[in-house]
Amino acid sequence: MCCPMSKPSAAATAYRTLRLRDHKPAWLALLLGALASFPSARALPGDPPQPRMVLDGHAVAWASARNDRGAVAKSLQLGALELMLKRPPERQAALEAYLAQLQDPDSPNYQRWLTPSQIGARFGASEADIARVGDWLRSRGLHVESISNSRTRIRFGGTAAAIGAAFGTQLHWYQVADGSKRMAPADAVTVPHEMADLIDGVTGLSRTRFAPLARMQRKQSTLDVDGNPALSNCQGTVCSYFVTPGDFAKIYGQSRATAQGLDGRGQTIAVLGRARVNEADIQAFGARTNVAMKTPVVVIPPDGADPGPPATTCGTTGTPSCDDPDESFGDQGEATLDVTRAGSVAPGADIKLIVSGDRDDTDGLWFA
Repeated sequence: MCCPMSKPSAAATAYRTLRLRDHKPAWLALLLGALASFPSARALPGDPPQPRMVLDGHAVAWASARNDRGAVAKSLQLGALELMLKRPPERQAALEAYLAQLQDPDSPNYQRWLTPSQIGARFGASEADIARVGDWLRSRGLHVESISNSRTRIRFGGTAAAIGAAFGTQLHWYQVADGSKRMAPADAVTVPHEMADLIDGVTGLSRTRFAPLARMQRKQSTLDVDGNPALSNCQGTVCSYFVTPGDFAKIYGQSRATAQGLDGRGQTIAVLGRARVNEADIQAFGARTNVAMKTPVVVIPPDGADPGPPATTCGTTGTPSCDDPDESFGDQGEATLDVTRAGSVAPGADIKLIVSGDRDDTDGLWFA
């Protein structure tokens, strides 16, 4: 049995106090290090997982169990996905106020337009928030491709497995009415609750291919006539009618702007597409409609794919051909229509044709 301890002397107590003071940094560092290394309560084994927040607006009607054709290969590389970032409330309010001032003739900011970079600097997500979201993406095995000048979108990519895991879902193929297969999430799209105040949505999980609105007729011919606002092509009793620049100007009252010399000079128009245009077609259109328009400058985005040269003619047999055109003809026809319409309405404007072919199973328009 141990004897009762005697009360320490005043000298001994003072000595121990001095010893603790001398070594305070050491024992304090050990204590803080131990606390820092101890897992927080929410991370203890056996605790329920933290809730994830559902991102609304990502369900598509055709992604049904009936149309499900199985999971996308885990190793499939996907690109051109974009996270839509939330602006801080104070920046969102400031943006809305500025937009109102742009339309107010009494405001000093009336029609003081901003570039995308200026919008990003004043109203976009903060550098800290962008870094936080980027770190989260990389921690999930994804890579950041770019950040928009407006600082509201982060473009990223990765494997289908990593993307599905990051957003709490699986990516599946679905067969739609036209027989083609499209990709979409099989479950709700979610993000960790700690990221919900930064992320507004994600694009690219559902892959819908854009179809050109322009359609190529199987049989076509041209009519050699002078520029005519009412240009038509009649073969027997069947006529094809075209909306020319003259018609467009009359329909939309463009003549007043033209009389004032407003022809788009000093402005740039961007046309997005999946195909180049044949310059000879642009020149022929201008000659037939008496419009001198500029040749478009082709721009291929750094992360896009070169769609190749434009078609200059079409054969009479095989596919694609004049008798059996495929989607590539439609893409070029759509781009030609857009360029000629923009160039004839604003003949003084510079036109940039921003094009990309498909890449990583992604519609080229997403890259453009």
